[in-house]
Amino acid sequence: MAEWSYSKKELDDYFSNPASRRAKPGPPPAAGPPPPPRTPPRGGVRGYFERRLGDAQKAQAAHALAVLLGVGFAFLLLIGVVFLFVAGDLPSFKQLDNPSVQLATVAYTADGVELARYAFENRSWVSYEEISPNVINALIATEDHRFYEHWGIDLFRTFAAVGHTLLGSTQGGSTITQQLARNLYNDQIGKEQTVGRKLKEMATAIQLERRYTKREIIEMYLNTVEYVYNAFGIEAAARTFFSKPASELSVSESATLVGMLQNPSRFNPVRFPERTQQRRNVVLTQMVKRGYVERADYDKLKAAPIETQFNSSEITASLAPYFAEYVRNWLKEWTRKSGREMYAEGLVVYTTLDSRMQTLAQKAVDQNMPGLQAVVDYEWSCSGCGGAISSEPGPYLARTVDSPFGYFWQSQPRVVEEWVRNTEAFKALRSEGVAPEAALRRLLGQPAFVDSLRAARTRLEAGL
Repeated sequence: MAEWSYSKKELDDYFSNPASRRAKPGPPPAAGPPPPPRTPPRGGVRGYFERRLGDAQKAQAAHALAVLLGVGFAFLLLIGVVFLFVAGDLPSFKQLDNPSVQLATVAYTADGVELARYAFENRSWVSYEEISPNVINALIATEDHRFYEHWGIDLFRTFAAVGHTLLGSTQGGSTITQQLARNLYNDQIGKEQTVGRKLKEMATAIQLERRYTKREIIEMYLNTVEYVYNAFGIEAAARTFFSKPASELSVSESATLVGMLQNPSRFNPVRFPERTQQRRNVVLTQMVKRGYVERADYDKLKAAPIETQFNSSEITASLAPYFAEYVRNWLKEWTRKSGREMYAEGLVVYTTLDSRMQTLAQKAVDQNMPGLQAVVDYEWSCSGCGGAISSEPGPYLARTVDSPFGYFWQSQPRVVEEWVRNTEAFKALRSEGVAPEAALRRLLGQPAFVDSLRAARTRLEAGL
């Protein structure tokens, strides 16, 4: 039998106030079974829907997800089937394992200064470690921020590109690896905007990812991109636009060169610095977004103008153009006999020229030639001219000559006519059927043509 106990106050209240008598308390209720353990919330996409959506919305979301997965599976299956049909046009395994690119032959002076480059494509291959991290960060942030996560194809980006295309707004969806496939195997893949070309590109990108590491893919990509002024690869671009190796490129310079890849001609920093600055800032913005650049640093860099140190690879821009041309002719004969490729094999040539002595020689010529030219211009401007002014060229520089070589032109009219007959303009008129004398009269009747010919033929030359 259960026993209950009550306090004296409770008993007094019970007997003194019948209306407020409380029912005699009974035994406590029997304890029920313990509640089931709480189920932890489901993770992933499905869990997100369950926590956020109602039953009807959950059903719709599940249906949409199933459709999306089905479309994705069908897309992958379609790619696999089409790959079987385009496989014959893809690069061979040998080509994939041994990609071929043209490398410039570089000639150096005896003291290690670059003299000239000889190439159809001005390119010097550099390793991953020889490329500034700023370039790599700018490239990944701008061109393919999921580069380290995908296997050659970014499905999310591919679907987005297809969607934009269907809506009438073309958007690129190629990964860095896909772009590399185009750079390396343009003959097999092509550049036309077709489904077949895109599938070849994707298939080749998958094969490249299977054969090379991510670092190797970055290295190959940055060595095969094309710029203007016959610069191929990041090293040639760095030396062309900033006169420095790729390893020394700053954040701003790296963003400039990566930004140029969208359209090298349109974003040429030499011709269009303001337009290129805007494109550079787009790249810097992406670098901030992906955590490669601090916002404070971006605020400092965005207003800075594009400052280039242009360095053409043309022989005429060399510190010794005539010597560089002599080396080229010698190389042409040597490679013909030895069976080497002068314009594609990446040969390195060391010459006897000392750049320091060459610089001093050029300075001496530049300082003395204007005075010597003034002497000859004056002495041939008249008959006698009252004798020599001085034994030094300085006084001649102070004189203004109205008609340099005026006396010579009057006394030797046949000389100019002979020069005219040896010009390309005269030969062009003759090829059109114009009679010799008529062609001569026509060209002599063009003052600008005659003046330019006279100036070129009476300009002094120097050798040292």
